[in-house]
Amino acid sequence: MIFATVFLGSSIINEEIVRKGFAKVQSGRRDVDQISIYIKGLNEAEEEAIQKKRGIHSKKDFIKIEAYTDYTRKESAKKAQTFFNYIKNEKEVNGVVELVLNGSRFKIRIDAFKCFMIVKLQGIKTLQFDKNYPEYEKFSNLSFNFAK
Repeated sequence: MIFATVFLGSSIINEEIVRKGFAKVQSGRRDVDQISIYIKGLNEAEEEAIQKKRGIHSKKDFIKIEAYTDYTRKESAKKAQTFFNYIKNEKEVNGVVELVLNGSRFKIRIDAFKCFMIVKLQGIKTLQFDKNYPEYEKFSNLSFNFAK
């Protein structure tokens, strides 16, 4: 996993998100020498959010973060096939597009089953970007943008 610090002008977006109580600080591994130089600011922002009971640190009932099974990962291929066999006879399965992979492939969040799946539109094949075929890039980008 890669950790990054995002700036908007002189503001550190990471700190603002934590300060508002929308996130918690996740420190890097202890055995890594390069700990972010901004970690102190993040910890202070989190402490402020806790003290002022903002966001996830308030006593209000917030949406509980539920665990979703990610069938999009290579190591979940067998489970994904089993799951697909389970839901393929459903009359309708509703989902939310989480990620457009290309013009015909999407990562879908299916809340009813608490999972993520890759869905490919049946009967079509969009051109994929291929550096060996630069003329494909135009159509690859057009299909990708249309799908978004």
